[in-house]
Amino acid sequence: MSIPTPAERFMVTLNEFLSFQIELFEDLSCENITDPSKGLTSIRPQAVAIAKALVMKYDADTLITAFSWCHQDWNMVKKRNISFVQTMNTKFQENGIPFDISILCIPFVAYDVIKNSDEWKDEDESDLPVNKQDIDVIWKYINSMVGVTCSHISNKRQQDPSYMIEVDLVKYNEMFGFNENT
Repeated sequence: MSIPTPAERFMVTLNEFLSFQIELFEDLSCENITDPSKGLTSIRPQAVAIAKALVMKYDADTLITAFSWCHQDWNMVKKRNISFVQTMNTKFQENGIPFDISILCIPFVAYDVIKNSDEWKDEDESDLPVNKQDIDVIWKYINSMVGVTCSHISNKRQQDPSYMIEVDLVKYNEMFGFNENT
């Protein structure tokens, strides 16, 4: 059995991340909440599933390369700034992946609404449509994608030392606590 390449690991992580997003949209969608007025988005989980299916049709190298072009904004990931998702959306579109993935910001926005709303204040954290643990999981997936992308770039540089030379791997490995073989 061969060891998966970083690009293959990126695809697995991206697939799991998008599947998790679909689950969140099932909880956030007004069609799946007993009281539709408590729905936090009108976007159906099926729309996210379609976006996932379209994105996953791309080959691993195309997707990981598009993600690597977000490197200048990886500090936003470390700071858990949701603007990174919009940056990722722009970079994907600039690199020939013409899908609007900005809907992935919705769980963050919904969580902010929930935690600042009197309507949800008496709910147990685990009963909320999106909670802090869900947001933590999202960031863990994105952190993993950064780490796998650093590993991908490192591997590519072994064959071509000038590959994406503008990406400071030492900086990102230190920032995220990755080792050289992440």
